[in-house]
Amino acid sequence: MTAIDATGLNALEHLAAQLKASGRFLVICGVRDQPAKLLARASFHEHIGEANILPTLTAGVARAREILKSPAAAETSARDSDQPPHSRPASLQD
Repeated sequence: MTAIDATGLNALEHLAAQLKASGRFLVICGVRDQPAKLLARASFHEHIGEANILPTLTAGVARAREILKSPAAAETSARDSDQPPHSRPASLQD
């Protein structure tokens, strides 16, 4: 994606929460400049874990494989993302 707004961010947060509730994880990779800035400003890493936001597709696939192979890696993701779904700044909330 080349750009994202608050609606798109809300959709990603909702997706991350649904995946987490079902025991799965969201791994994001190759985020471009504008979306990366919005995700950082909104503390999106608190929803999916810092380890699940990667700079390249190769790194994202490696992270997904790590999660699939190691229950400990998955637990790290879960621990990193224990924030409530709307813990972002009020200025970014709907």
